[in-house]
Amino acid sequence: MTSSIYNGTVIHKRFKPKTHFFKYSVFSFLIDLSDLDYLNNKIKFFSYNKFNLISFYEKDHGNRDGTSLIKWVKKNLKDNNIYSEDIKIKLLCYPRILGYVFNPLSIFYIYDENEKLICILYEVKNTFGEQHTYIFRVDDDQNLYQHNCSKKISCLSFY
Repeated sequence: MTSSIYNGTVIHKRFKPKTHFFKYSVFSFLIDLSDLDYLNNKIKFFSYNKFNLISFYEKDHGNRDGTSLIKWVKKNLKDNNIYSEDIKIKLLCYPRILGYVFNPLSIFYIYDENEKLICILYEVKNTFGEQHTYIFRVDDDQNLYQHNCSKKISCLSFY
């Protein structure tokens, strides 16, 4: 099992049309998608695709219809000519808490069979219910990755 829980802080500041600022503590899951059944069976307060104190639903990500996230990631990789066999997929996201979820940004880390990071897939959801996916290849070993692109266009967006 390679899944983890991370503590963090969300900070947001907007300058226009008027200044707005907030800051609060959060925790996120880094879930190895192949660990989900194990976590469901071993942790009493965690459930996979069903209600619990803390839960993870596949319908909160990908096609948002409950279908396999692993298949969805592999399809996105294949459609972009990125190696998609013998991979490990980890997802950094917020879990559902008592059935409620808020995931404005979910990040999929894709590793090859040698556990080398090969790709990062960003899933961005907005307040209008839209979801956009941005895929970036990772071609070398770095300690810091910076990705940027135009919003909603370019950078291999999927709807």
